[in-house]
Amino acid sequence: MDDTEFEEPPNEKLDMEVTFTDSRIASCVLSGMDTLRQAGQLCDCVLRVGKKLAEFTAHQAVLASVSPYFMSMFEQDPRTEARKSYNVKETTPEAFQTLLDYAYTGKLTMTVRTVKDVYRAASLLKFGNVVSLCSDYLLNSLHTSNCLEVRSFVREDTTLVKKTDEFIQSNLSMMREHKAFLSLPQLNIKLLGESRGLSSGPDASTIAKLISDWLLKSTATPTTEPLQEVDSTDTVGHSSCSGASAAAAAPTAASSSLGGVDMQVLTKHVIIA
Repeated sequence: MDDTEFEEPPNEKLDMEVTFTDSRIASCVLSGMDTLRQAGQLCDCVLRVGKKLAEFTAHQAVLASVSPYFMSMFEQDPRTEARKSYNVKETTPEAFQTLLDYAYTGKLTMTVRTVKDVYRAASLLKFGNVVSLCSDYLLNSLHTSNCLEVRSFVREDTTLVKKTDEFIQSNLSMMREHKAFLSLPQLNIKLLGESRGLSSGPDASTIAKLISDWLLKSTATPTTEPLQEVDSTDTVGHSSCSGASAAAAAPTAASSSLGGVDMQVLTKHVIIA
């Protein structure tokens, strides 16, 4: 056995701190929490989701760390029982499952069919990163067959609204080929002056054809929704739409409405006869 005495380093070395960072620990902890969730272990909350109140068990700390909505909900709850129940009726179980999986794994899985419900749930429950990811996905998936529907439920996202409106403007001539446009319950035409800076857009004949197609369809399929009047928002005159014919001539922005939401489509002049 070596009897050599261990020599201590100089005093100034004894208090020197050394920090080691384990880059795997965060993923290990998250993976471990997900394993606990799936096994129902150490879960301290039950979320009852949707109209049928489907139940999901989870950990308050995980949900609160990714959602200010849940942080506020849990902090304001005075109850002391080990496992508390909360109702989240404003979303669907499928969309909530997607958000729950994201919270525990960092992975977000959705399709063009499911992104609408996931976007709405993420907006409601304040999953900010998920809202951003859904917005990017929606923009990349925009098509003339879905742009009106997208525009109808993204009203709070100003950037997405703007880009969706630009897409509708650029593809206006193709809109009449899709049932989504022809089945709109009402159509608005808004008149804007040149002072608004509207100097480009689809030509008058494109707008006229689009709206005449819609008018013919709406006449063939009666609806209880009234046809909206042309709304002048500048000093450019005023005209109204009624029955199967209408006329308006002015620097304009034509807009369709789905569920009370205006879809702005820019143009310089509109003449409908």
